[in-house]
Amino acid sequence: MALRRSTKTMKDKIILLRSTCRSGDFTRRFNCVRGICGGAIEVFTMKILTLALGATLLVVFAGCNAVYAQAQTPEAVLQEFYKWYIIAVDDGGDAQPSRKGRKRMAKYVTRRLLKQIATEEDPGADTFVQTQEWDRKWASNIKVSDLVVKGARATAIVTFGSETYPRVAVTLIKAAGTWKIDRVKDATPESQTRPAISPTQQRDSL
Repeated sequence: MALRRSTKTMKDKIILLRSTCRSGDFTRRFNCVRGICGGAIEVFTMKILTLALGATLLVVFAGCNAVYAQAQTPEAVLQEFYKWYIIAVDDGGDAQPSRKGRKRMAKYVTRRLLKQIATEEDPGADTFVQTQEWDRKWASNIKVSDLVVKGARATAIVTFGSETYPRVAVTLIKAAGTWKIDRVKDATPESQTRPAISPTQQRDSL
């Protein structure tokens, strides 16, 4: 807006100089011509600055969109979800079944899976890590591997410090431009002996 006002002021100045230059001696006319040329150059400069500013804003917006798109990759979604989820459940906090927890969960998990969790009577193990054991340190050791993306579907292996246990196979689907977790299965190798399962109670379902 400031640039537009400045440009309009310079245009008014040029018009005034033109009317003034119609009369007067040579020196006065010469100074008028010089003033008109200077004003025209200033107006041109203002327009160039306006165009440059517009181009800069376009580049900035494009960069923001690129960063947002990168942040929404399947790997980034898995990293963000599991870090939040593990800490929230360990704190006995807002992962589930509170309203705040359900709203946050819906950001990462499909409605289909949320409905499945809500209707399970005795899942026997946590849906997302496929074990009853829990370790807060998992949140700092999340590793996503074997990521395969095919159109709007992606699969990956998620581990939490150990390559063998806990180890889950996660399927994500992309809807409305957002990747969400749709299925989680135990991916512990057959040859791996599971640690003894503690008698901790399964977390409340949604």
